[in-house]
Amino acid sequence: FHLSKLPWLSHESLWDSSAIRSHDCWKTDRTHVYGSGVYAIYYMGSFDAYTEVSGSQIPIYVGKVDPASSEATTPEEQGDKLWNRLVKDHSKNVDKAQNLDLADFEARFLVVRSAWQNTAENYLINWFKPVWNNEMGICYGFGKHGDKSSTRSNTKSPWDTLHPGRAWAADATPHAKSRDGIIADIKKHYATHIESMRAVLAAH
Repeated sequence: FHLSKLPWLSHESLWDSSAIRSHDCWKTDRTHVYGSGVYAIYYMGSFDAYTEVSGSQIPIYVGKVDPASSEATTPEEQGDKLWNRLVKDHSKNVDKAQNLDLADFEARFLVVRSAWQNTAENYLINWFKPVWNNEMGICYGFGKHGDKSSTRSNTKSPWDTLHPGRAWAADATPHAKSRDGIIADIKKHYATHIESMRAVLAAH
């Protein structure tokens, strides 16, 4: 699970004034990183549904992490939730999936000044329409942290339907859409939007 900065978020007119610190290529053997901000997860494997974006600069998931305090002025004051979200939460969820390989993923992030993370996330989602994001309504559920015992009857998410492996989701009520139906929706999504996503990259 490789982590690096978001290169196209350094666009002078938008991002230079918001960035506190960005990190060039580093891996999870690094002890710790502080700061809050935005991140994107990329896929580089051979799972059929993601062929259009595999190995590209188009993310499969985008997220943001709020600072520990809205008044934080340094990465240290912002805390380490960004690091924890990527290394302790997301990487473990990918690793639990029976048909995904953690080695096929890369995460990139940018630490920004407190309060800028929402704007940055919105831009990324609007630009790249990541299929794992809830906003797309296609393969959502990746960011869930587990249902409480009192809500085990919740419906299984499309993500858990397509990528089974998280124990807490195993006994959930099956999703209305089948695995093949979800894959068809993903492929239709990319067929509709892939050119606009590539245009964003070409412009930045």
